[in-house]
Amino acid sequence: MRRTHGMLVLILAVAGPTAGAAAPVAARLRTELGSEASVAARPAERSVSPGQDGPDPRLARAFPDSVTLAALWREVRNAREAGLPTEPLVQKALEGWSKGAPDSLVVGAVRALRYRLDVASGILGAGATEADLVAAGGALYLGVKRDDLASIVDGTPRDARPMALVVLGDLVKRGVEIALANRVLLSLGKVGADAATLENFRNQVELDILTGVAPSRAAEVRSRGIVLNLGRGGGPPEGTDL
Repeated sequence: MRRTHGMLVLILAVAGPTAGAAAPVAARLRTELGSEASVAARPAERSVSPGQDGPDPRLARAFPDSVTLAALWREVRNAREAGLPTEPLVQKALEGWSKGAPDSLVVGAVRALRYRLDVASGILGAGATEADLVAAGGALYLGVKRDDLASIVDGTPRDARPMALVVLGDLVKRGVEIALANRVLLSLGKVGADAATLENFRNQVELDILTGVAPSRAAEVRSRGIVLNLGRGGGPPEGTDL
């Protein structure tokens, strides 16, 4: 039996925390999916020939409805054919099932995730890891534009790119304005900030926010200190007065 409790928790996990808490559930589903709803409504780009392999047993157990299962497995197969990681799609579907989401919402969320992974793959190119693709896809989901994400990737030292993507997503999730988050990562990339510097920057911003500093101000001030120090050949600052 499918569980039907925890719908609001699912909405936050699958669709994203953008609607007001007092909105009706149906309206929240439409609103919080946002641009993903139009992506999910598009037909799958590739067809899957039956009989080559069966659906993942985990999906088969969770989704006994044959139409839903076929739609989910089609997305997984399409991702595999495109060279994309498939486990994030399976986990997204199982997350939806565990929270009791309507099948149509689960299929839409999985399809939208596959689309984001595909876009991320085009930006990152060959050699991108699953973690890189998921981080880039998460940034796209949060509202970072494709061109801005590509600029950050191109302007960041290769070894620091995975951390830059994680930091970008974290900044936006913590309330930093998207445009400012983009500028911050671009500025850090220009001065050659490495992965350790980016991680330290993220941790400092998090601590600032916890102590009551506005997220955008914390990000701007902390990044400015790093840029000034690295720009004149020094190491990243241990601390910067806010």
